[in-house]
Amino acid sequence: MSKLTKRQFENFVEFIHMNIDDDTENGDVVRLQYSGRYMYSKTCVGFVTGSPIKELVNLALSAHVDADSFVDEKEGDDFLKMVSSALRNAQTDNMGTKTIVYFPQISNDGLV
Repeated sequence: MSKLTKRQFENFVEFIHMNIDDDTENGDVVRLQYSGRYMYSKTCVGFVTGSPIKELVNLALSAHVDADSFVDEKEGDDFLKMVSSALRNAQTDNMGTKTIVYFPQISNDGLV
């Protein structure tokens, strides 16, 4: 995937915030600069959850609805492609009682 624009990055982060159970009291949070396995200090977006499968399914189901909300049809199509690719390439790391789901290609490093 090519470099993200700042707007694409912000759209993805907003999409995550709107569609996961962000239970900060229980440690479920969105992380904007997570560095996962084999990322060699590069950072990406991720979220901590106790239910990674549920959250990924929820994101997949929500992507089409959110893509339809864009006024510009091409922007909505591009958003859907970005989210679909991110979900296909999602990784997880165990954090004890929680899991972080992270998206190596969704990074704010080098936004265009």
